[in-house]
Amino acid sequence: MNHEKINEQLDELYKKHWHELSNKLKKYNQENELKASHPLLLKLGQHFKNFDFNNRGGQKIVMCFGQETNGNGGEFLGELKGYEELINQQNCSKRYAKEKFTKSHKNYHRWCGVIAHRWLKEKSQELFNTNSENVFVIWNNIRKISTTTNTVQRGKIGSGLKEITETYFKVIPQELEIIKPDLLFFCTGNNDADIERFIGNIENEKPLYKFSTSKGEGNLRCFTINGYKAVRGYYPKLNSAYWKEQKNVILKEKFFLV
Repeated sequence: MNHEKINEQLDELYKKHWHELSNKLKKYNQENELKASHPLLLKLGQHFKNFDFNNRGGQKIVMCFGQETNGNGGEFLGELKGYEELINQQNCSKRYAKEKFTKSHKNYHRWCGVIAHRWLKEKSQELFNTNSENVFVIWNNIRKISTTTNTVQRGKIGSGLKEITETYFKVIPQELEIIKPDLLFFCTGNNDADIERFIGNIENEKPLYKFSTSKGEGNLRCFTINGYKAVRGYYPKLNSAYWKEQKNVILKEKFFLV
């Protein structure tokens, strides 16, 4: 099975939910000042064209999760917008070098994905015992829908949107079944409640791995969820003390090889 077949399955998944979801989001936008943005829809890019989903060999897929979409695609207008993967092997390093990674960046959540992608590729031998060409990264979010605004409230998610997502667009478990990643890397901080709400129960949790930074104490967790191996840590930011120390701990403890 190739990546085009995977994209067809993802497209069918989203279309199955789209009619009811679209009606709910349009109604939400009519009734609320902060407007719902477009849901984050996965679509594998061309860098997956030679990936054999039936016979992976030494190839690995890592699905990284941020918290929210931060206004993905602007205000929801009803279109079924596919999400062409921006975090790919062809342009990742180039974009990383040229772009300024700041919170004010309109595509902030995507550039954080580039940071994570670049590190996973650079450290592929230490992390996965394979070369960088065999590591494929997909960016996702545990909250598939957020609000869009140009104010400091950009990305804010109220209970209404969480309820809509949970009732009409709880698709991450099906995305996992379709793509079958080898590892889930949650860069979501201490947000286990939403992980369980939108994906499944956290099981087989290993003891916390704690570390200290200038901003306080952080921790990493290893667990399984829906049968998938997972690590939960902090959001990838260039100047984040948590992110820097997290990388050191992951490499030292060899979390991804366990």
